[in-house]
Amino acid sequence: MKIRFVIPGRPIPKQAARIGKHGGYQPQRIVEYCNKVRFHCAQAIEDGLWCKTDQPVQVSLDFRFGWPRSTSKKKSVTEQPRVKRPDLDNLCKAVIDGCSELWFDDAQVAVLKTTKVNSPAVDEGVTVTVSTTGE
Repeated sequence: MKIRFVIPGRPIPKQAARIGKHGGYQPQRIVEYCNKVRFHCAQAIEDGLWCKTDQPVQVSLDFRFGWPRSTSKKKSVTEQPRVKRPDLDNLCKAVIDGCSELWFDDAQVAVLKTTKVNSPAVDEGVTVTVSTTGE
């Protein structure tokens, strides 16, 4: 089995839970982003041929960020690896937590391939590819 979908918009990293006077919480923008990931994941499941699996899975995440406005026009039409924040591991956490409809437990992710690049602003988003191992 294999499924592929795109989450449009600027990727948002997951942070450690915050502690307030009433206990722990996640900032609202992170909760909204995880819900957005769940929505696009659910749409892809409806459109594709994917059943919730208990097998090990391979996940490929391609994070694309738009160039800063101060970048030259010549450079801003190219694609280059991004070495600035947000950290890649925190970006992965947000997407993997949002894709919980694809598997029973996050521990089933046996292979994780990730990239983080600057690209033209129209390409901002995350491309998610999930397949059962052995495909």
